[in-house]
Amino acid sequence: MAQNIADKYKFPERPTYEEIQGLGIIREEREEEMKLLQKAKENPFVPLGIALGLGALGYSIYNFKKSKVKLSLYLIHTRVAAQGAVVGALTIGALYKMISDYRNPSKT
Repeated sequence: MAQNIADKYKFPERPTYEEIQGLGIIREEREEEMKLLQKAKENPFVPLGIALGLGALGYSIYNFKKSKVKLSLYLIHTRVAAQGAVVGALTIGALYKMISDYRNPSKT
C-alpha cells in the first residue's frame, strides 16, 4: 500500500545548484555584494563611519556597568558618541574627496 501512495503522489525532487543558479537567486545576491564592494571602493569612509559608530556603541555598552551615571544620561552620551564618530568619519571622507578632486580635476 505504501508503494501505491508513492506512485500516486509524485513529489518533486530537490533542485540542484545549477537550477537554483538559473533562477537568478544566487546571481542577485552576488550582484548586491559587488554593488556594496564597489560603493565601499568609491567612498571608503562610509564603512569606516559605520565601523566607528558600532565601535563607539560597543565601547559604551561594555563600560555601562562601570559607570554610576543615570541610565537616561548614559544613553544620551552613548548616542552622541556614536553619532560623532559617524559624522567625523563622513566629514573626513568629504574633505578627502574635495582634496582629491582639487588635485586631479580631470577625473570628475
